[in-house]
Amino acid sequence: MRICAVAGICSRVRDSSRIAALIQIPVTLELGLLWLPGPVHRISTPRRSGIRGKRSASLNAQLAWVSARSDGTWNALAYARDRLHALGENDEAIFAIDQASSPRFTPAEIAPDGPLPNWALLLANFPRDGVRLVTGIRSAEEKGDLAPLLKARVSWIIARQDRAWYATGLAQRRLRELGQTDDQINSLDGDWSAFAPTDRALFTVARKLAASPVVLTDDDVAQAVKLAGPRDVVQLISYTTNRASFDRITEAAGLPLEK
Repeated sequence: MRICAVAGICSRVRDSSRIAALIQIPVTLELGLLWLPGPVHRISTPRRSGIRGKRSASLNAQLAWVSARSDGTWNALAYARDRLHALGENDEAIFAIDQASSPRFTPAEIAPDGPLPNWALLLANFPRDGVRLVTGIRSAEEKGDLAPLLKARVSWIIARQDRAWYATGLAQRRLRELGQTDDQINSLDGDWSAFAPTDRALFTVARKLAASPVVLTDDDVAQAVKLAGPRDVVQLISYTTNRASFDRITEAAGLPLEK
């Protein structure tokens, strides 16, 4: 038994009856707002199968689509879609395969009282990991012991540092909902001298951790634990990593702020 790794995908090849072929085809996948190039792909064909012809090719292409869609492997996904098109499948049929094999979350699960926010529409393109990310984002905002105002302030500080303008807009909107004035919001960009020592310690941990964990010192964490307690510091670290991920994903997609 040997291991073949092609385009980041590992397959077990037991004997010569299973061929792993490398095919380099410059293709482009248009999926929602995403344009994704796919230069290298792998096909693994069983020679001993009793199924022949177009039915076998269609089944193999459908399985390749489902696998790539689940793994988020965009190069393989692009190739699988091209193969299905070549076999006569239209986009409606292709996405029916996707929906049947790995249903996406419904709007009611994310925004029961209104339309989906743009960040959720983005993550809806990823049936498996998208659900996990949406669940994590919602959990970070709705659960835990950190005060909503502290979360909103930390979101603003991290988003401003990350130059994540969509996340900054959401944080500003949330701060205003919590009764903060523009002057109070803008003071979060300063030296925090107007804030209590506990808030300053927590802001420092969040800002440094979001920038790079290596700049966060033991003294920074010790001071925050001393003033706020270990429970709040642990939850702040979890919340900060969640927001840093949110900033990078949403800013990379260039999402517009909802009206």
